[in-house]
Amino acid sequence: MAEGVEDSAQFLALRRIRRPASRASDNAELARTIVRLGQSLQLVTVAEGVEDSAQFLALRRMGCDIGQGYYFGRPMESEEIGRLLLGDELSPLAKKPAATG
Repeated sequence: MAEGVEDSAQFLALRRIRRPASRASDNAELARTIVRLGQSLQLVTVAEGVEDSAQFLALRRMGCDIGQGYYFGRPMESEEIGRLLLGDELSPLAKKPAATG
């Protein structure tokens, strides 16, 4: 299997694409091709390493099913995850910035 692509019974994972001297358009085309492959095989496609809204939106437009990465949340200790799931703490993405001035 090609590096950066993980296959299981029902998932096709697209990991962060790193190719030397590659252009963003080349990487986008590679990601689009992998998403189409997953769709043609009726697999759920998962993008790993999504770091910003531009990547997230591009992957959604491509039809990628699931995303994972810093854009959605930073790694947390188990206690932090427990508080988040219990509703005692808002997700870092849901927190509103403090008013200034």
